[in-house]
Amino acid sequence: MAGVHCRICTQPIPPPPLRVREMMFGLEESFDYHLCPHCQCLQIGTIPGDLSPYYPPGYYSYAPVPQPGSAPFQRLRRLRDRATAAGRSPWQRLLRRLAPSATLADLSPLDLHESMAVLELGCGSGARLHALAACGFTRLLGIDPFLPSGLEQTGPVTLRRTSLAEVSGVFHLIMLHHTFEHLPDPRDTLAQIARRLHPGGWCLIRIPVVPSLAWHRYREHWAQLDAPRHLHLFSTRSMQILARDSGLTLERVRYDSGSFQFWASEQYARGIPLQHPDSWSRGNRSLFSPADMRRFRRLARHCNRRGEGDQAVFSLRRPG
Repeated sequence: MAGVHCRICTQPIPPPPLRVREMMFGLEESFDYHLCPHCQCLQIGTIPGDLSPYYPPGYYSYAPVPQPGSAPFQRLRRLRDRATAAGRSPWQRLLRRLAPSATLADLSPLDLHESMAVLELGCGSGARLHALAACGFTRLLGIDPFLPSGLEQTGPVTLRRTSLAEVSGVFHLIMLHHTFEHLPDPRDTLAQIARRLHPGGWCLIRIPVVPSLAWHRYREHWAQLDAPRHLHLFSTRSMQILARDSGLTLERVRYDSGSFQFWASEQYARGIPLQHPDSWSRGNRSLFSPADMRRFRRLARHCNRRGEGDQAVFSLRRPG
């Protein structure tokens, strides 16, 4: 398709596009995706005018926050999470090294304090913010343009159905966990984020990435394409361009992909949507054996070590 230009580096993208079906809910719609040969960003050709139908109330990120377990378990989890997110004492550093919280692990290098202001874009039900609140953080705001009204709340964790443009104030940390790939204008969003960070503040972005083994193996059936919700699938090169143009510095990239990239892509290649009754995620354990799942997990760990996983966390910092 002639005339397509990359929304990240502005360079022309040659045809042909990749035709990708919506496979989370099996809506039987297809969308063109284009791979930029210059910055390696994979992106949807035409962004739908109304994306809200693709985020129904049952969308996974709006699931209720899991209720805590027994009191002893809650205390142990708070100790672990606090040590991971903002621990400074020798014993907290030891605990963080031996048994870090997977949810908060990427906060450890950021030198955070419980009084610091934290914003999460695309917060969903706010699970990470609630984990930080349990650690003693008190200035926590989550925003999501598709947040169901029943999930809005105020308190130590404030959740609002709004956009970044309507948020005032500055923050020490702004997080986007599986949100950045959903944004129509990532360049403008990252520039807004940079303006809302304290000097020396951090932005954490967790996203699916290309290239990866799963992308090369499955192509249009790669589960993390997630058409049409994922508008941009970024490469490290494209993230470097966006960070530079926003005045941020890309400090660290950590790959943290899991087995989902393989078992879900295998399903999609067989024509089974993620939310279909025949899906492995809905309890059909006949699709993959325990040995298959162990193999997928081992392969994911191998890919992460080699920088070939299909998901990564980018740590960006505002100088100062």
